[in-house]
Amino acid sequence: MNCFLLVFLLVLSVIGVIVFLIVRFKYRRERNLAYCLKEPIWRYDPIDSPMRIWCFWFGKEKMSEVRQKSLDLMKSSLGLPITIVNDGDIKKWLKWPVHPSVWDLSGIDRSDYFRIYFLYHYGGAYSDIKPHYTYSIKPYFKLLNQDPNMWVIGHREVKGGVITAPDYPCNLSRYYSDLIMQSQFIARPKNPLFEALHNEQNRVLTKHASKLKSNPPPFERCCFRHEGGYPLRWSELMGEVWCQEGIKYRNHIGHFP
Repeated sequence: MNCFLLVFLLVLSVIGVIVFLIVRFKYRRERNLAYCLKEPIWRYDPIDSPMRIWCFWFGKEKMSEVRQKSLDLMKSSLGLPITIVNDGDIKKWLKWPVHPSVWDLSGIDRSDYFRIYFLYHYGGAYSDIKPHYTYSIKPYFKLLNQDPNMWVIGHREVKGGVITAPDYPCNLSRYYSDLIMQSQFIARPKNPLFEALHNEQNRVLTKHASKLKSNPPPFERCCFRHEGGYPLRWSELMGEVWCQEGIKYRNHIGHFP
């Protein structure tokens, strides 16, 4: 009898510990999620987005024939003037400070940095150079500018499109539909979301500054596997930052119809 009671109490204790750990884990996860989703305090007098489109092409690799045809198609279809910024003329646009490590980045990471920099300071639209962008985005400027609570508008993110840093404390995957893709979007200048994105990108570059200096990218579309010791993850400077900061400002993100 005493043996049975001892076993019963032991099982009861184990169950109690398991329940405690489950509740503790759930509480910690919910507390972390609440922190990740919390909108920061901000002050912003909305500025209309100018009706212009920015594209970027950096690095030593020439634009392929397919890309060039895509660009020509975009120029005839998007309904607005397109400014192509490259290594040859980038510095004439830099009226505000940039992180010094930006010049040590791969071409694709430099594009990720400057699409945020340009839309934060100048506003307008950013677009990847892709053949499927064959429609005018002019009406979407009106949608953005007529709603003072909307700071950026773009294509709704798809399921599985949310990316976060490996040590990020929250799973944001179920919030994908609150976000937008990074391939084409329009933003108001000086808005708090893009200020946060710009600051976070600068933080990432400061973190990797010394390694970037000693481990230059071995090619422009670098790097999926840290080839050549290049320190940045493929999505570290854009995808991860975009999702982690964007979710906090989801109430100010609009979506193309």
